[in-house]
Amino acid sequence: MSVTPRRAVLGIAGVAALAVGAGELMRRFGPAGASPLVDEAAPPLAGPRLDDPAAAWSSAALAGRPWLLNFWASWCAPCRDEHPLLVTLAAERRLAMVGVAHQDRRDAARGWLARQGNPYQTVLEDADGALAAPWRLPGVPATFVVDAAGRVRLRRIGALRAADLDTWVRPLLKELGV
Repeated sequence: MSVTPRRAVLGIAGVAALAVGAGELMRRFGPAGASPLVDEAAPPLAGPRLDDPAAAWSSAALAGRPWLLNFWASWCAPCRDEHPLLVTLAAERRLAMVGVAHQDRRDAARGWLARQGNPYQTVLEDADGALAAPWRLPGVPATFVVDAAGRVRLRRIGALRAADLDTWVRPLLKELGV
């Protein structure tokens, strides 16, 4: 049997559709378990603050408290999509939220937060990506929930959706007493 151009195109389209579907299933239903860092001690996070680069901040300041960590960038389209959800989450919960402006320009990140709203109590600057390395990011956005014992309880790569908040984030925060 010879492969016609039409069959080749259909075959490629089918493989692409399967890959996208498998990726979406993993994204929707796989935030825990074999996911890197989940149920492990959170890597230490320390770096310059976006609002005052001469001032350093460390996750040690949150010892004994649950907190949410979000890596984002002003140039990241999926980050723009999820940002209103983070603003809503910050307004409805007394949750320590830390943002990391990943591989972004300081002025662009500051301007973006000024326009879009700032859900974070602390925003760190990670111009070279060094802060992200221990968190094993394949890209942004990426969201983590760390419990009061300092263990990563949730790792979410990609833009959060409203359904993700309802299915994973809010129930976990409730379990953590937030």
